[in-house]
Amino acid sequence: MRTALSKGADLNWRNPDRDNRTPLHVAVECKRIDAVQWLLDKGANLELRDIAGATPLIYAAYNGHIQVVAVLLEKGADVVASDNIGYTAYDWAKEEGKAEVVTILRVSSEVYRNKLLKSMKEGLVTCDVTLDEFFPFTQQLQSFTVKYYHS
Repeated sequence: MRTALSKGADLNWRNPDRDNRTPLHVAVECKRIDAVQWLLDKGANLELRDIAGATPLIYAAYNGHIQVVAVLLEKGADVVASDNIGYTAYDWAKEEGKAEVVTILRVSSEVYRNKLLKSMKEGLVTCDVTLDEFFPFTQQLQSFTVKYYHS
């Protein structure tokens, strides 16, 4: 991989034969921390998604690779990103019984939430945009509530 990439191959190439996974997805899945770090240092996009909408952080959480999760979070991976069925890395870690990963993601989510709330208080983020981003199901819930009460 490093040879191909050092000769100019695209760091963010999506392999159509492997569900549009990038080299970073593969390195994460194989628990190759050295390769993950190298790819990130070279500029790989850690938010690219495979065909199911899974980010590398979701892969790491699903597989219980706590060291890889830590590296991705340190590099700024979006802890609240969800896949095509709405599962976040936290949801997958919990579903798969990866207790250590669940803990680190829960703490990271709380840190994210606290930063978000602080930004809202300082007027740096508008509340309506924040709620839509932080609670993607809000629109569905409002639609359900309206139908329920107005039927």
